[in-house]
Amino acid sequence: MGELILRPDKRDLLRAINRPDGSEPLPLPFEREIYLISMVVVGTSYVENIAKLFESLEVDDLLRLVREPDNPYDEYAIRVETTDAELLGYCGTPALAAPEDRKLGYISRANNKIIARLMDAGKLVYGRVREKELVNDMYYKILIRIILKD
Repeated sequence: MGELILRPDKRDLLRAINRPDGSEPLPLPFEREIYLISMVVVGTSYVENIAKLFESLEVDDLLRLVREPDNPYDEYAIRVETTDAELLGYCGTPALAAPEDRKLGYISRANNKIIARLMDAGKLVYGRVREKELVNDMYYKILIRIILKD
């Protein structure tokens, strides 16, 4: 017959976690990046300094997504901004440049509702540049990946 295995009670678990000799390290929280969707940033034609921002973008650059719940045109609006890697995180630090100087455009209204709800629920959602292309010397096409860090 098989060996009887007893489940530990709460005291056994506390003893295992609080070992004075430190022989058993605590398990670390599991964290991963979850790819959600790829999309083109809309509204780049209306950004004043888009040429300068476009030139500074590189593939795989981090992008900040900023909710604009008070946007008069779309209650689920999400602004896409350039950012530095050290500015991305759970506790944001003040940016050096004004939002108008970092703005690339917006997430399309057709795709923003679920992403906005994730952001409103406190989830860390950000973008990464997938590719960029200047079309007909006048349209700055920026394809991004939307990522949820969970």
